[in-house]
Amino acid sequence: MLKLSKKQIIINYLIFCTIWLLGMTALVSWAASKFAKQTTVSVIMDKGWTITLQNKIYQNVTLSEFDFPPLKVSDEIVLEKSVLPLSIQNPVIRIYTTFCAVEMYENEKLEYSYGQELFKKGITTGSGYHTIPVRNPNGITNLKIKLTVTEPNAFNILQPVYAESAEDTLISLFKNTILVLISSSFFIVLGITIIIIAFLLYLFSNPVKDLFVIGLTSFFMGTLIMCINGCLVIFSHNYVFNTWIEYIAKGGTTLSLIFLFYKDIAKTRTEKRIYLFLTTLFFMYFLTVLFIDKIAETHFILILFIIAEVIITIAISFRHIKNEESFAVLPTITFIAFGILLSINFFSLGTAGYSDLKLTKIGGNTLSIMTLFSLLILIATLILKLQENMEALNYKTALEEYNKTDYLTGFPNKLKYDEITAGPRDDTQGIKSVFAIQLMPAGTNVPMYGELEADNFLVNFTNIICNVFSKSDLMFTFKPGCFTVLSGGEDIAAFNNQQKQLNNMLFEQIQKNPRMQYQLKTGFAFVSENNTIDETRLAAEKAAGIFV
Repeated sequence: MLKLSKKQIIINYLIFCTIWLLGMTALVSWAASKFAKQTTVSVIMDKGWTITLQNKIYQNVTLSEFDFPPLKVSDEIVLEKSVLPLSIQNPVIRIYTTFCAVEMYENEKLEYSYGQELFKKGITTGSGYHTIPVRNPNGITNLKIKLTVTEPNAFNILQPVYAESAEDTLISLFKNTILVLISSSFFIVLGITIIIIAFLLYLFSNPVKDLFVIGLTSFFMGTLIMCINGCLVIFSHNYVFNTWIEYIAKGGTTLSLIFLFYKDIAKTRTEKRIYLFLTTLFFMYFLTVLFIDKIAETHFILILFIIAEVIITIAISFRHIKNEESFAVLPTITFIAFGILLSINFFSLGTAGYSDLKLTKIGGNTLSIMTLFSLLILIATLILKLQENMEALNYKTALEEYNKTDYLTGFPNKLKYDEITAGPRDDTQGIKSVFAIQLMPAGTNVPMYGELEADNFLVNFTNIICNVFSKSDLMFTFKPGCFTVLSGGEDIAAFNNQQKQLNNMLFEQIQKNPRMQYQLKTGFAFVSENNTIDETRLAAEKAAGIFV
């Protein structure tokens, strides 16, 4: 079988992945274009708003361009706009809010309220799209939306407000997120599939820990991409639940990436301890936030942790990069790139909403591509690791078998004998007797074992034993010139005949080489219920004058 080098494996893998990616991209793009052709009626209400905030009134505001000042808990933001009669069937107002209690008024009449009770109880209000039915579309003249901030620095910009048909709301969300939704769903399904495969391998005593962590990484990244791009609202309108799902996805992604990469990055015990220490701190922070329910206030710690990991990784990598093979650097580069990308994303987009930092949000497609690229690199690295492990396992197995074989005669030695006789009873059930043979010099002026002539003579005698005994018999040698045969025969006459054949063939060999004056001693014993195979062997060897 042709053995490929690591470089050839990587090249073949990249060619396959490139072809596969091009095919999948074409298929997904075609499906997305077909879906995008569906028409929806939607009115973007972005301009002409009046905003009242912190005793200040801002007139004729464009929502998507208005920068909110630093917000405090309990700040009230009032958005007002004059609205013409809506010529939309079953109209709804759709607005995205971040850590706010929401109230909507039509002509000063309260028509929708969310989050006030949660805010009073100290429970996070979460974030997401609020889809609010319009009660009187033909008679509405004044639309007022009141936002009560429930977390400090909850956001610094707002998305536009949409007026659209209730039937088109879901389609509008799909149209805006179809590519991200497909890619994130793919990562989630892929992650679950890989986790199941890793679990099955574990059940069959073939654990692949890296495969399990790759599955977790894919699952958490898919969930994270779905959350930060607003796709989760398609499946759930529980804003608190959605916020916690995103937070858990961020923590799970960070931890799984560290568990996946740290072995390839940290080489020394000190470096591994640094990663372990930082990971422990982050895990404690992660659990603490779950209990205190302060996601928005503690979000910066997650960013600082990722930045610290990236800096440490870069510092460690420069120490080892000269000694690494080119393919071995890929996981490190991937981890650094992923860390930088996540840091920028978390800076620009807080948990379930917009942060107070004016950085551009990294789009879901960019993060999806980076995730896919990282998973491909991880799988390539895993393939190379599996290849190395298989080579090491094959070498170990071959070495063990070599250690259980006599190098001169090719017969199994005492280690192999002990392995067979110490195993299950079924392995030795057919053994009925033991035949012991000792080939020894008959004089003093005879080549001894260890000399070339004597060793060649011993090899020839080994062939004689193979010809005399059945192929089903188990033949061993424990020391030069001493042989043990485990046989299924119980006929004494057959043993006497085999002994006679050995003597005759030995005599023929001596005739060819008169210097090799060797004599033969044999003994045999039968296995009984009262004697084990090893006890029977000792009895046969004693009869042959062998003392092992």
